[in-house]
Amino acid sequence: DAVQALVKQAQDAAQQAAATMQEVVVMNARIEELQV
Repeated sequence: DAVQALVKQAQDAAQQAAATMQEVVVMNARIEELQV
């Protein structure tokens, strides 16, 4: 139903946000390595 669809959308968005955060952390780590 509509509630389940909203919950699934929220979960998908949370997973995407988590993946984006991980990518940002990895990029920052690589940049720091280059600066050393």
